[in-house]
Amino acid sequence: MVSVFAEISGKGEMFVDNFELTSIASCPTSDSGTVNVLSGTNLTLSNLSVGSCINHPLQDIAQVSVQVAWTSAPASDQIGVTINNKTEYINVGGGATSPQTLTFWVPANGATNIPVTAGWYFNPSFGCSNVLTFNAPNSCSSDILNCDILYLCGLDKPADGDAFDHGVIEYIMANNTGNVVPVLVKDNGTSNDFYNPMDQVTPLTININDYDLIILSPTTEGYVSSRLADNLLPFKGSILNMNYGIQQALGLTNGAGYYSYGK
Repeated sequence: MVSVFAEISGKGEMFVDNFELTSIASCPTSDSGTVNVLSGTNLTLSNLSVGSCINHPLQDIAQVSVQVAWTSAPASDQIGVTINNKTEYINVGGGATSPQTLTFWVPANGATNIPVTAGWYFNPSFGCSNVLTFNAPNSCSSDILNCDILYLCGLDKPADGDAFDHGVIEYIMANNTGNVVPVLVKDNGTSNDFYNPMDQVTPLTININDYDLIILSPTTEGYVSSRLADNLLPFKGSILNMNYGIQQALGLTNGAGYYSYGK
């Protein structure tokens, strides 16, 4: 708490940093007021720990933990701790006590000097914290694909169908040293049902035997002609089929992981 004293010769107000401490309505020679102040830092980050790389199919990751301590808190507030634009919260107003340890998962990509910051959510100017930095471990994956892949997608795009196709294609491209060719499938009444997804008018000429793996997206449901299914049946490579409607046409069982034999 800081006491402020002022001496004036007429009516007026007393301010500290634009905050009115007192209003002088009469004409005394002096007046005083008080204002509560906080130390510059009331949040402390410490005990930063970075784990080793974990081989994950989508993206290699590492665990990061950090301890957060505080000495005072504004009413009903929370502390936000941020790494890589991801924020985890400590509900101090809800009863959390100091200190607390938070855990994050970060990409194991070799990035350096990644900052760890903390602040009050509703009252960001109430106090500040020190800033820690860390280096992420390098990637440790050993499961990169090395094959040529033909990805067959269709026009059956309910809800997140389009996002599904884009996500799978981008993931395969990022984790494969071979070629990945996305192709739109629709029955045009001829022997060629392949189209550029960005040009659905001009058919493409594709030899499926040039590929090691063919992936049939669930968005091809209702768009695979009997001709295309007949062409896929003798394919010597691998087929990852997510279109249940052509299971039998590809020589697969017609049940969900089982087959019922008649007696």
